[in-house]
Amino acid sequence: MRGETPPNVSAAQLGPLIESGHISALLGTERIPPLWVFEHYLGLFVPNPVFTLRLDGQETTEELLKRTYGDTPIRPDINGQNFPMWSQGRLDQVEIEVELVLSTSPSVSTSEVLDKFRGLGLERPTHELAFLFGVQHREIQDWLPIVFFHKPWEDKILRLWGDVPNLPAFNDRWVGQYAFPGVRRKTGNERAKG
Repeated sequence: MRGETPPNVSAAQLGPLIESGHISALLGTERIPPLWVFEHYLGLFVPNPVFTLRLDGQETTEELLKRTYGDTPIRPDINGQNFPMWSQGRLDQVEIEVELVLSTSPSVSTSEVLDKFRGLGLERPTHELAFLFGVQHREIQDWLPIVFFHKPWEDKILRLWGDVPNLPAFNDRWVGQYAFPGVRRKTGNERAKG
């Protein structure tokens, strides 16, 4: 499947992406990106994609990182001590919906993204959801960077992009194509008691 292009994307549209290096990265992944990824890189309007996350696992942070990235070295401060799973108690539901708010501006601030969340009725994700998203939707981070605006650790937040997660500053400016996951609760209480 490598090297193919999605339907409805013309050679003229792909030209700028080929020059920037984005296309070679997108087509070099195991799975061909869906059309919305190409349209997003082309600067076209794309409805925010929605993904479901299952919350029924018992794995630790280290186990989830291992499942997502294998034996690839991870920066030492991304660990279970700084980012423990279910540190505030487990969510009292089996699954939730995560909506990827796609950046359509050349540069966007954290406050602008959080304002967009409020306008869409979305909540900020937790760091636990970043690790679950990494496992359950691994291919997305091969196609575009995903920034999770969870409660910062030492003013840093998780970004999934490429082969390893990273920790950019919470109040950074986000230049280029980004996806910012917001949470749309389904049912039940936010946190299980105890």
